[in-house]
Amino acid sequence: MERFAGDMAVTILLSYLVILGILAIGCIASYLLRGIGMYTLGKRRGMNYPWLAFIPYARTYFQGELCGTLHFKEKEIRNPGIWILVIPIVSNFVTGIFGGLIFGGVAISMARLGVNYSSIGYHDPGSALANMFSGTGIGMLMAGIALIGIISVLVGALVKTLLVLVNHQIFERYTDKNYALVHAVAGVFVPLYTSIYFFIIRNREE
Repeated sequence: MERFAGDMAVTILLSYLVILGILAIGCIASYLLRGIGMYTLGKRRGMNYPWLAFIPYARTYFQGELCGTLHFKEKEIRNPGIWILVIPIVSNFVTGIFGGLIFGGVAISMARLGVNYSSIGYHDPGSALANMFSGTGIGMLMAGIALIGIISVLVGALVKTLLVLVNHQIFERYTDKNYALVHAVAGVFVPLYTSIYFFIIRNREE
């Protein structure tokens, strides 16, 4: 039995290491393929600092520079790469503050309830705690968590949409407009897709 348990532990550990290895190889491949692709595109177009394609975060800004001013129907978004970087940072900052206020409010409410229970001679800590959690405090906490989750989902969807629009505008320089949209959308759902496609189109003429 002990030997079987040991073999299972070794198998699980090896499987975990294999999965980590595959993920690491995928991340490295994605980084290199996209970097080489964007660097080559930027260099062929005579852009300044194409080496930014290999710098984390800066490569997102450079991706926006490859796109240029983003045209969406009658609207324009200048420096879309900066927006893709800034929106999640602002969202995390706002949700962090909001989350702190929610948890602070819950803690204050629970503390006040605890004081009220003590003042009326309520000496059962377990029951008092259960009553506190079943009241306003837990309602505020759940509402806050739900709201933060909704905000995170909406921000993620907004960033993904911007990425699709940016990549679509880049890709349509090198392929048919409809195919460009397919490639841009596929890049959101298929791992490595965008990196591979950047690498494929790196030497195409506009």
